[in-house]
Amino acid sequence: MEVVLKEIFELMESKKTENIVSIDVLERCAFADFFVIGQCRTSRHLITVCDALMGWAKTRGREIRVQGRNEETTWIVLDLSSVFVHLFLEDARKVFNLESLWSDASPKQYALIAQPKLNSFCSNDHSDREI
Repeated sequence: MEVVLKEIFELMESKKTENIVSIDVLERCAFADFFVIGQCRTSRHLITVCDALMGWAKTRGREIRVQGRNEETTWIVLDLSSVFVHLFLEDARKVFNLESLWSDASPKQYALIAQPKLNSFCSNDHSDREI
């Protein structure tokens, strides 16, 4: 899992995505283990990052589903099975504030980290899980 998150973070960072965070939702969410949230400057930037992540998933044989990819978008969600990537414009990120939805979780269930702390991305050890 750590390798997948690291690759996602590095790709997003290479595309100039800002304020990238990861939230461990394993014990609080039935459909994902992690949310990755990033911020883009424009709708075109959102699409560029989305397309890069779609290409990354394709080269690894990963199934991917995407919602919100259009020219007027302010929020794109990429479903990579156990990891959901949320790409926002700044105003939309403030409105939806996904980070606050998980603020009541215990430290074992919740980990919100800012880059570049990729080696300690969560408080749980998920190295034995296949994603």
